[in-house]
Amino acid sequence: MFRWLLIILTPIIALSYLALFFESQAGADATIRTFGDAVWWIIVTMSTLGYGNLVPVTTAGKIVGTIAILIGILFVAVMTATIVGKVVERVVTRIGKRVVGKLSDHILICGWNENGLRIITELIDQCNKSGETIVVLADRERAPDLPPNIIFVSGDSTRLDSLKKVAPSKAKVAVVLADQSSGTSDMDSRVILTTMALRRITEKNIRIICEVISAEDLEYLEGAGADEVIVRSSVAGDVISRTVRNPGTANLIRKLLTSSGDNQLDRSPIPKEFIGKTYGEYSSYVKSTMGFLPIALIRNDETSLNPVSEIRIREDDEVFIIRNQSCGR
Repeated sequence: MFRWLLIILTPIIALSYLALFFESQAGADATIRTFGDAVWWIIVTMSTLGYGNLVPVTTAGKIVGTIAILIGILFVAVMTATIVGKVVERVVTRIGKRVVGKLSDHILICGWNENGLRIITELIDQCNKSGETIVVLADRERAPDLPPNIIFVSGDSTRLDSLKKVAPSKAKVAVVLADQSSGTSDMDSRVILTTMALRRITEKNIRIICEVISAEDLEYLEGAGADEVIVRSSVAGDVISRTVRNPGTANLIRKLLTSSGDNQLDRSPIPKEFIGKTYGEYSSYVKSTMGFLPIALIRNDETSLNPVSEIRIREDDEVFIIRNQSCGR
């Protein structure tokens, strides 16, 4: 409030002094003779009311009046935009709160950094097709480049009262990002606190994926209840080191992890009819009939990359496959 008052009063006082200085040189012809007259005339001019009881008679005074008109128009435009923006923000927030109360099986993103928009860009097409909603909870203003159908709630993800606003117990998965707004030294600590808060509210009803900066905090996140942890520095270092020895590795990984293109990496259940059969039999079948390439077997949340063909498939086993979207077109 004080800032806005200072912004308005400063040009009024400055222009009033200028108007009085120039008009006082007009002698008996001047209509603006006191500082009070100058202030009144500047306010009337800036508001574009123009009563006409006081008018400048000098050229310099008229220039001051022109400046006052332009500043008045600018003030009106800025204040109108600010008021409209606040009204729209409140309406969007209220709508968002009503929608959050009805959420179920949504994807929750806690915290924000440059990876937040990448995640949303990769997921949004699939979410639109499946009817899933993406909700972002971050202690900042809504990012201007965030798609309009993404629900954004401003709040501290480390606090239980903020988390309860986004219905985490009804969410399918939560992604906890290393939020840069807290400073580099506190990023991982906030991820750990958010994970503990999420697990306290949801118990085992939600899968929590965390991003951290340092590998030293892995044990704390496992204790906090994180299901999967991505260490940003380690992932980048591993990719770079593999690319040094095996050129093209970085491009291969990028193609597997992006949703664009025909070949996509997916986690898929194994049909019941293959229970008891070998992994080799299943692999041969899907490669020959569907054009999919199984690359790993998932059993009891443990992933075996390129397992031996003789291993027998059990109930609830799943696989990672490279799915060729062009097959069957």
